[in-house]
Amino acid sequence: FRRVWLDVEQIPFPLALSGYEILKRVSSGPVSGGAKVEANSKPFIADSFWIGFILAFVYEIPVFMARTFPWFPDIYGFRIACPSWSVHADAPESDIIASTLVGYTGYSKDVVTFALALLVPVRISVNVWFWTVVMWVLDQVAYATGSFTGMLTMGGSARMCCFDNSLGFTGPFRWNLMSMVGGFVALSAMQVYLHRGYLVTTIKAAVGKAKPEWEKNEAMSYRSMYAMLALSIIAVISTLVLFGVDLIASFLLLAFTCFTTWVAMLMLFAYGAFGASDCRIWAAWPLRARWPEAPLEESLGFVMAGKFAFVGGNVVSYGFGNGMFITALNLKMSALTGTSNRNAFWVGAMAWVISVVVTNVVRVWLLNTYGGTIAGANLTQASGLNCINYVYSLPSNEVYAAYGFAGFAAVSLLSILHARYIWFPFEPVGFIIATSFGGFWNTIWTPFLAAWIFKTIILRVGGSKLYSGWIIPSVGGFSAGIAIGTLIGVLAGIFRFYFPF
Repeated sequence: FRRVWLDVEQIPFPLALSGYEILKRVSSGPVSGGAKVEANSKPFIADSFWIGFILAFVYEIPVFMARTFPWFPDIYGFRIACPSWSVHADAPESDIIASTLVGYTGYSKDVVTFALALLVPVRISVNVWFWTVVMWVLDQVAYATGSFTGMLTMGGSARMCCFDNSLGFTGPFRWNLMSMVGGFVALSAMQVYLHRGYLVTTIKAAVGKAKPEWEKNEAMSYRSMYAMLALSIIAVISTLVLFGVDLIASFLLLAFTCFTTWVAMLMLFAYGAFGASDCRIWAAWPLRARWPEAPLEESLGFVMAGKFAFVGGNVVSYGFGNGMFITALNLKMSALTGTSNRNAFWVGAMAWVISVVVTNVVRVWLLNTYGGTIAGANLTQASGLNCINYVYSLPSNEVYAAYGFAGFAAVSLLSILHARYIWFPFEPVGFIIATSFGGFWNTIWTPFLAAWIFKTIILRVGGSKLYSGWIIPSVGGFSAGIAIGTLIGVLAGIFRFYFPF
């Protein structure tokens, strides 16, 4: 998909765009492989990159100080928010909106997501908050007609997580099932369907029946790519079987947890800078085809399949998504800088292989040296095992299938109409972000709405010149400042753990 995603459609990858702004400040002129990074000629005081950098420190330092030192004042109200800076309306009796609007679960203070959302296409931002409003209206109508009994007295967290009476998992809409079961599968399937001509050409090139001119720009030949894909499939199946997972469950994990989940997640990340499915329960739905009912005894295959499904389908750093995200970001940066795609791919691949080995060795060492819950981190990741029992307390297989099909149909229709008609305003990425559990939990509508308002004003006042000359560099500077500020905060936290003060 590299050529059609990066060369033809030019998918933005907001994180790569902000990283490129950082690269322009630390390197200019010719670099390795004949690439050239555009130099920044603005003086320090007139460069919005450094304005964003300073604002990041103003934002980040009070955050890590409040987290590290109990005596430090909570300037931004960090302690009342969850780690993603979402403030859930957990006291509806004192919140006029939560006590009136059943679909409202809170708001977000996440300035980092707001900054990255400024680099997101306007249509994505509009669709995120638009579909959020649609959900609120429909949920309110459902409440008025007898659904969601007692939900106005429940806190925001409970409205999302109480699976016997929640906005995402119970009727009449079951938004999370629509988006994260059927929607994820549809978004991945539509990538194959909409680009079927291109994929057929790559297959013909792999078997020697075509020689597309663009193949020379790829990281490797299409024959090598498909050979690597085949070997990877064999390696994944073999590894799962080695860990006790049977062949049927292994193929289900490969098709859904490894492929459709992460192709869809990559699209959400590439267009919307959103990378958290953020729920370890929905991801095991494919295993219901193997175990329609909870087994009387939890066999090794059942436990390990659930473990891979929960952990591998949660967030980017948890397994299957790592290689896909790293490769895509490397190739996007290669497109921005003109670096060789081959070099970018292999450098990223080697870094990923080394980091995975080192990370897991360190995890084992920490686990055996300090125990499984040091510094509040659950290194054993037992939460995945705990969730196995929850799967069968969720809606029935028939409900999963019905709402999964509805989500598949909705996302497929949005994908086809958006691809065929330029004027069609609705698209699938914003719909899935808004209706997914991650969108719920992170109250993602807030930063996207704020970014859309701010970006619209900037474009109306100063046009694309003001946006590209000031907003994009400032987001790059903000990202750099957040990264450095976070590093300082982590080092302070580590020092405080070993040397309490």
